Amino acid sequence: ARPVGAAAPASVALAGEGPAGAELVCSVAAAPAVPELAASADGTTPFVAFCRSNWPIFAVLQALAFVGAITSGVTSARRGKELKRLNTQLLQLKHAERKERLPRDTIKGMHGSASGPAAEALLALHRAHEAYDERQDIEGALSALEAVAAVIEVNEEAREQIDPTEVYGFLGDLYTESDDFDAAARCYDKVIALTV
Repeated sequence: ARPVGAAAPASVALAGEGPAGAELVCSVAAAPAVPELAASADGTTPFVAFCRSNWPIFAVLQALAFVGAITSGVTSARRGKELKRLNTQLLQLKHAERKERLPRDTIKGMHGSASGPAAEALLALHRAHEAYDERQDIEGALSALEAVAAVIEVNEEAREQIDPTEVYGFLGDLYTESDDFDAAARCYDKVIALTV
């Protein structure tokens, strides 16, 4: 190995460096040009001729690629369905847990310690759960929950009676079920902001 900084031997001198470099430039310039690939009489290049002579190999490769693409698509669709099923189960579990934590004294119109807007918000929260549980009415539940969210934004008593993270979490879940992912993300961001 040549030490660092040592001069290169004359055989590897750069073009323009002394007589060896000039000879190298002259020999490269004098060399015949690389011939272009000539087309055959029917106008095909050697590559096309190679492909035509080996078409069974290319046909098998394309068939394998097609089978691979179909298999990938079927597997992805199956996983997508499984994820949707698992997400639905998770949402149902979260909903059941939220419903269990609802204050019971607001059911059947009994307001208990809540009054005014707080009591109305609690009743609207129960209506949202009923709309979702009994009628699978996502729009009705969303409407009721949006009203609850509006009340807990401005009313301190309502915030004390109703956990805002529960309301925004349920809203996020309902928006997710109705494929409004932007609105769901905004609700989940509020839940995160309230828990931090």
